[in-house]
Amino acid sequence: MSNPGIYGLALLVIPLGASPLVWLLGKFSKRLRNYLSGIITLGIFGLSLGFFPYVQSGNLEFLTREVGDVVISFGLGPFSLLMVSLISLLCFLASIFSPSYLKRYEGELNENKYFGLLLGFMGGMIGAVIAEELFTMFIFWELMTLAAYFLITFEHSTDSIKAGNKYFLMSEGGALAILAGIALLWVTSGTTQLTELQTTAALDPEFSVPILSLFLIGFGVKAAFFPIHSWLPDAHPEAPSPISALLSGIMIKVGLFWIIKIFWELFSVSASWGSTLAVIGAFTILIGGFLAIVQNDIKRLIAYSSISQVGYIMMGVGIGTGLGLAGGIIHLVNHALFKGLLFLGAGIVVYVTGTRKLDDLGGLGREMPLVFGSVVIGALSLAGVPPLNGFYSKWILYQASIDFERGFAPFLLVAALFGSTLSVIYITKFIYSAFLGEKSTEIERYPGWGMKTAVAVPAILCLGLGAHPRPLLQSIRPIIGGIPVFEGTWAAYMAAAFLLGAIAVGAAIYLLVDLKERSTRKPAFMGGENEETIDTERYFPYVDKLDFKVYPSEIYNSIKSSSIVNWLFVAEERNFIDPYVAVSWVGKAFTRSLRWAHNGLLSRYLVWVFSGLIVILWLLTTQ
Repeated sequence: MSNPGIYGLALLVIPLGASPLVWLLGKFSKRLRNYLSGIITLGIFGLSLGFFPYVQSGNLEFLTREVGDVVISFGLGPFSLLMVSLISLLCFLASIFSPSYLKRYEGELNENKYFGLLLGFMGGMIGAVIAEELFTMFIFWELMTLAAYFLITFEHSTDSIKAGNKYFLMSEGGALAILAGIALLWVTSGTTQLTELQTTAALDPEFSVPILSLFLIGFGVKAAFFPIHSWLPDAHPEAPSPISALLSGIMIKVGLFWIIKIFWELFSVSASWGSTLAVIGAFTILIGGFLAIVQNDIKRLIAYSSISQVGYIMMGVGIGTGLGLAGGIIHLVNHALFKGLLFLGAGIVVYVTGTRKLDDLGGLGREMPLVFGSVVIGALSLAGVPPLNGFYSKWILYQASIDFERGFAPFLLVAALFGSTLSVIYITKFIYSAFLGEKSTEIERYPGWGMKTAVAVPAILCLGLGAHPRPLLQSIRPIIGGIPVFEGTWAAYMAAAFLLGAIAVGAAIYLLVDLKERSTRKPAFMGGENEETIDTERYFPYVDKLDFKVYPSEIYNSIKSSSIVNWLFVAEERNFIDPYVAVSWVGKAFTRSLRWAHNGLLSRYLVWVFSGLIVILWLLTTQ
């Protein structure tokens, strides 16, 4: 690229321009539509990689236009370019996954609309991260929100429309907060240009709290941290699985991207703000993890897991040191990869079985070994098992919390470590229920090559970036001003060698000792009786089913009765901690009061008229 600025706008223009083109092309040829969608998303990913050498020394601006008092500006910095690469990569995986996945809707829903919205969604996300001016960013933020709404409600089921409405209303509430924050910032500082805001270094103390609070709430709704997370576990399960991968894998990262820019890159905020973000992150880790454990819906479990993992990123950003920011940003990248992989893997499970209920699954590992292996890699990465990439970013965050010079730093460390324990518990539930044990549901169809490729690629990246994380660390050097010096090091290749060696030794022992021939299957027993001899009339009053199987939901549901965390499950199930429900209650109370006041009775209207006159006369006579 002799003049990279000429090509920079293509990152935004191509997906937005191709959105209606793909929609129209699908009316003539579905195959060409699918190919074009994949080529465009892959091409944007390749183009973004070509920009990395040009942003190592600073931002690259490629469009600035004055429209009245507002300057429309786009540019690329190290962080925004990293986000563009993640957005385009996951959109590429979704585009090659979708053709096979959409066969289940063939003839029922508008697939052309789906692919057009997919590219529009991609363009909205890219525009929101490369905008160098806040009003410009807001336009693409709303485009992203609108495209996501139509994709969430794509199936037109009652549940999907309900979840989409909740997502949209909460997102618009957050958007109003963002717009108010931008307007207040414009009034106080006189500019909304990011380059000019960076030179101010600090906000007016009188307005810093309301501006930062508005931005935290507005961007936090998309980021889905506790307690403004409630749209996510409803919307993710109801959206098509490729879209769930994008919502969790990258859209919530756009919210985190702007939180990082606002609270760390643009303004010099006080230490109390950092502490607030860190504590929010710690509570989000724990609450998301606990709620994930008891889910019986495969996609809802992964959705709550996303909330928990967002907490790690928030905690790193709140710590605010080079180590904390490095861990937070690296975990942002890692989470996009392994969570996109897990949602796509869950989508394959739903595609081949037709159910999302964990208790109805089992034995799929033997039927789909490639998918099983890829999902296991993603699950182990989420759990923070070395030598995968999830371990690397979590390990950095552990160190950052140890070095954090605050009295509550031990709480952050305990929350991060315990959150990893919770992730092992709930992800084991997912793997065991879906892929291990006996097959409970007949396979209706098998995944196509695009679906298999879409889970294999991020699995390879999780392995590669875990065993050799330096390229990822180098990519964030310009974001945080240099690679932080770690107090300890870990040789990823040695961890990988030991792990692979242990697997090889175990496989050799299994083959040499011939354990498969030596082991025999024994009948399951319940209360000392097997399936053939048990007295069903005696047991049926006390149990629901006598199929002698272990259901993870029955094991993990006992956690709900724990006196320590029972309040959390009750509050979540009854929507006590759902701001959407709280606002709806206030709205219903207000409308009921209006119905009572305006009931059509003339006598009541006369009472209001005379009451108003009395108040007016009193005001006039007392002045």
